Amino acid sequence: SDADRKKLLPVRDFYRRRVDIGLDKLERTRVTEGVHAFKFYSSSWVFKTKDGSVAVEFSQGPINNGGKPEERDYYRSGFYSRPDQRDRLAKLVDVSISTHRHHDHSDYSLAKRMIAAGKPVIVPAQLKTIWKDLAADLTVPQYDTVQRFGPLEIFTMLGSQFGKNELTG
Repeated sequence: SDADRKKLLPVRDFYRRRVDIGLDKLERTRVTEGVHAFKFYSSSWVFKTKDGSVAVEFSQGPINNGGKPEERDYYRSGFYSRPDQRDRLAKLVDVSISTHRHHDHSDYSLAKRMIAAGKPVIVPAQLKTIWKDLAADLTVPQYDTVQRFGPLEIFTMLGSQFGKNELTG
């Protein structure tokens, strides 16, 4: 109900303040060696090295991220980043990678902003089907091949997140 949502506004505002703090730290941190890890929401990480920064499994909140969060927030919870925060994150990150299509492991809004800036967005093939308007600019990694995308080097193997009752599972 609207009354319940109103009670949650302080929590939403706290979340957004913490996003600002995280973005401030990401922006100000100078890395000379090793990796600095910045934890945002759920499985959302940004790893920063002297060579650049990588958003890994990034998601901004408990929303269906098949489009703009303002349009996909079915419960009207408001638990997602503000547009200015999303813009800032896309400027601070050099490459984004998602290992699977779950809503808490991928972010349409970040992908759209990064693509607009000409930055690589690495995703599983399923997201090309789900994010049709971005499909041509999304990168699906090649299997059994070492690939480099800015500061990120990956080697992707075929696999599955869950067990299957078959020999190839």
